[in-house]
Order: sequence, then structure tokens, then C-alpha cells
Amino acid sequence: DLGKIPVFHFRTRFPYGRPEHKDAYGPQNMLNKLVATQMAAVDYQTLPQRYVLQELQTPEAGKAPADEDFDDEPSQTGSVTDPNLVSSPGSVWWLPGAKEAGQFDPVDPKAFLEPIDKYVNAMATTTSTPFHLYDVGGQPPTGLSLRRAEMPLLHKVARRMLMFGQVWKDSIIFALELLGFDVDPESIQVTWKPASLTDEKEPWET
Repeated sequence: DLGKIPVFHFRTRFPYGRPEHKDAYGPQNMLNKLVATQMAAVDYQTLPQRYVLQELQTPEAGKAPADEDFDDEPSQTGSVTDPNLVSSPGSVWWLPGAKEAGQFDPVDPKAFLEPIDKYVNAMATTTSTPFHLYDVGGQPPTGLSLRRAEMPLLHKVARRMLMFGQVWKDSIIFALELLGFDVDPESIQVTWKPASLTDEKEPWET
């Protein structure tokens, strides 16, 4: 009856908006793959993969020892004549050669843990989010360093305030009209709380 469509679009940009976290898709995929790969490698930390080298001159050369426990799991062992070298935690590779046994060293956890900061830093950069907001356990910057770190985020927040503020105003005016009020659009103002954190220490020191 009011001649208006009761839909108010809080878009992040024109014309249709964009997911706020879309720039984080790439770094997040990197982190997901890194964590999934690390979890697969964790089993090898507890159950390293081993190998046995046998001399070909021995009658039993190249044959894996009979083990009833492995009858239904041929992937656990292999032989020279019928190699079945499957990579799995705790498995044993039987290979021809000098009589020797050993194990493959598992992957160093640093290979997974050290790149995490790099990927999170990439996420922080692409999404205009200060890195210290991700690293909640670290020492956050203060003073001028803090303002510089938060500047890209504050610029983004200012743009959102500008776009969302008008939509809030339109929706409130529409709600008041539904209630029967004759609304002057200029009488409705949207006021936002300051986005930046105030450091009281520096002004007092000054």
C-alpha cells in the first residue's frame, strides 16, 4: 500500500555486493590443505614406515614373512616377486639387496607449521585485516604502529558505514511509515560508534 518494496539490501559494493570474506578464500584453501596434509603425516610420527632389504642368494629372498594378521591386508607388506609397495603408517617394504632394515624419517612438523604464518599473513593482507587480530596470543602493536596497522581496516569500515547507514535509514523510515507516522527523512540520522580503539595513554603522556 505504501508503494515500496520491503527489501533493504546491505550490499558491500555496487551493483549486487560481494562476500566480505571472498578475498580470504585462497589463503583459507592453503591453510585447509596444509592442515589436512599435516594430519595425514602425523600417523607417520607414531608409526614410521619401515623397509627390509634382503640378499637375493637366500632361499627366502624377496618373500615377506607369513603373518596371519596381514592375510586380509596385503598392502601391509610387499615382496620382490609381487611388489606391493604401499605407503601407509607402520607398513614394511621388503626389497632385494643387502640384508638391512631401517625406516623412513617422518616429515618434520616445521614443514607444516612454519608456512601457516605466511598464509595467515596473506589472508590479513588481502582482507585488510590487521595481523594482530589473527594472532591473539602475540603482543599487539601500540600507538602509531597500531594506527598504521588498522588503517586499511578502518578505511573499509568507513565505506561500510557509508553504504549501510543509508540502508538503515531507509528501513527505519519504512518501518515508521508502516506505523502511520508522517516521517521527515532529514529527521532520521544514523550515528555509528567510532570504529577505531582509543588509546588514552598517549594523549595523557602528551
